[in-house]
Amino acid sequence: LSVLLLQAERCWSYGMELKELEAAASKPTKRMKRFAIRKLRKASKYAAILHEICAEVAEDRTILESEAYLAWMNGNLNLEQEKWKEALQSLEQAKGLYEGMAKALGPGKWAMFNSRVEEIEPSIRFCRYNLSRQAGENAEQLLSLTA
Repeated sequence: LSVLLLQAERCWSYGMELKELEAAASKPTKRMKRFAIRKLRKASKYAAILHEICAEVAEDRTILESEAYLAWMNGNLNLEQEKWKEALQSLEQAKGLYEGMAKALGPGKWAMFNSRVEEIEPSIRFCRYNLSRQAGENAEQLLSLTA
């Protein structure tokens, strides 16, 4: 399980590094974005394999953690691919699972899960904003901001 988790984290972190390099580049290329997406896709695949194995051999808490991790990875991938609806669904699922685990563990061990929830919330807001833009609601928001 540890090897799969490390592989997923390695791919995710490399994808995030590529994303930062793309943002910092004077001339960002589509090639760099595609490569970052490919790394995030691999990370998501490793997380899916991890969840499948956990479902077969692990205890309930580990299964829930792997399910939340998979949803978070899928949300990151969909976010980078600008699939706002899918990203929102995955990130909200991950947030719900992490909040549930934090409540179940009690105040002593919930800090890790709450920090993950806090990390997810800006991405959820970003997805909602982009979905509303696609629906044409941004014009009303912009008018209300200028008034």
